[in-house]
Amino acid sequence: MFVNIVILLLKKLALYQNILKKNKLWSSINKILLADNNENLLEYRRNLEKETGNKLAMEFSLPFFLEIYDSNVSKGNALIKLGNILNIHKEEMIIVGDGEMILL
Repeated sequence: MFVNIVILLLKKLALYQNILKKNKLWSSINKILLADNNENLLEYRRNLEKETGNKLAMEFSLPFFLEIYDSNVSKGNALIKLGNILNIHKEEMIIVGDGEMILL
């Protein structure tokens, strides 16, 4: 049931996307954090992936925290941009964190 509420909220956000963009509110939403037992969160993630067509990034920071954010936001993307500025190649970088991580 909770996942239905989240999906409904995401759909409503999509409906009001122009209003959010016009008033510069969309950029103030950094991520959504869901807290529940791991079994429920895995189900929420599966349902959200189906509903959104994998347009959102979803990672566990802990077994009971599922973080949802824009799929273009990641430590890897930030490092690539920073590397371009500082002239550091991605092969010279590594990502370190306490949750699910994808290395460059």
